[in-house]
Amino acid sequence: MLQALIANNGDAILLRSGEIPFMVCDGKTSDLSPTPLPRETVERIATFLLPADHRTTLEEVGGTRCRLPRLPAFPDEDFTILAGEPGPAFWMKILRDSASADWVPPDLFTPLPPSKE
Repeated sequence: MLQALIANNGDAILLRSGEIPFMVCDGKTSDLSPTPLPRETVERIATFLLPADHRTTLEEVGGTRCRLPRLPAFPDEDFTILAGEPGPAFWMKILRDSASADWVPPDLFTPLPPSKE
């Protein structure tokens, strides 16, 4: 999932049980599968991606928000996962926030030459 976001320069992936999963790239959506995902599949993905304490919160409270720690495979990427169980549905949103978006060019703060007024 995370690799798919990066490879497609995506912003988010939305998984909802009983619906076709999709990715958001530059405000446009594209389907990731031709068929809806069963609840069990979305739960397995959440179990794989979420740390244990967030899985516990999800089970006890019915929802969680988790900013994943930096992963060695993706050192310049940040990901946030939102997951919830409103009734029989189970949904998960994976948000990508590239660290390069926070990068500021060094010359941005270079003083401008004096004005000739």
